[in-house]
Amino acid sequence: MLVAGGADLNGIQFSSVELYEPATNTWSTTGSLAFARSTHSATLLMSGKVLASGGLGGISSAELYDPSTGAWSSAGSLSVPRFLPTTTLLSSGQVLVAGGGDNTTGHAMASAELYDPVTNTWSATGALTVARYGHTATLLPSGRVLVAGGTGLGNDQLSSAELYDPTTNAWSPTGDLITARTFHSAALLHSGEVLVVGGESANGDALASAELYDPAAKAWSTTGALATARELHTSTIMASGQLLTVAGSALQFFQAIASSELFDAETNTWSTTGMLATARVGHTATLLYTGQVLVTGGQNNGSELASAELYQPLMTDKIFKNGFDAATPESN
Repeated sequence: MLVAGGADLNGIQFSSVELYEPATNTWSTTGSLAFARSTHSATLLMSGKVLASGGLGGISSAELYDPSTGAWSSAGSLSVPRFLPTTTLLSSGQVLVAGGGDNTTGHAMASAELYDPVTNTWSATGALTVARYGHTATLLPSGRVLVAGGTGLGNDQLSSAELYDPTTNAWSPTGDLITARTFHSAALLHSGEVLVVGGESANGDALASAELYDPAAKAWSTTGALATARELHTSTIMASGQLLTVAGSALQFFQAIASSELFDAETNTWSTTGMLATARVGHTATLLYTGQVLVTGGQNNGSELASAELYQPLMTDKIFKNGFDAATPESN
């Protein structure tokens, strides 16, 4: 697993990059980014290379990491510098970058761009119907991309959702979320539905509610609520089809929590599962080839974290017993 860039609580951005090896449970440094960046995007391409683009501070550049050499090379530049966009690998192999924040004004943007790995170039594509950041983007089995929620131009939480059609390069509105939310998570379930979890409400509180999007009906429905309201968490689909939601903030001002929960799509219910050793918010979570989930970094009530933890799913007679183990800490 590749961890690239980031920032500390003083806003100092990193160019350092590290690799995690599951077989040995160790981290090692690899080639550094040409530009220090945070709140950027990182996308695994079909070639096995990783595309990093944008970030805070007016960064419009993009870079490609080659795992065979451990080095980065230029991948052109976005037409508009942006932070906190969503990036989606399309079935064509192109990467869709949508929305995000304007580095100059801090406001949400509606523009979207496509990266073509064959030509190593960027091009504008259809603009979102609603400017947004803090939203989610989910690739559907149809090849369309579902964008939901986020923060709008008036710094308001959005309930709107829209679909990107790569055959027409155009966006169209789809059913609205039942609850406006930003900094939530979204995941494609094995059923083809999209589950949206938690986030921040219109009054600034963390949400426990969850919703299901049905692509056939283009409509949302409520489903079982989390035991603990949370935002800025992570959600990861497991090999079992269950969704693992980890940590985040249960209150305002990044007050980290350590709890995690599992969603069972067959019963539309949540159950609590293993606690993290360290509460964290703004972390990452990655499903490894081992079936484990690696939770990395984040913040803990005013401090940056170098620690990492492994979530281990264990199955006995279809009953999952789950817990976290310590992974070797990152150097940053």
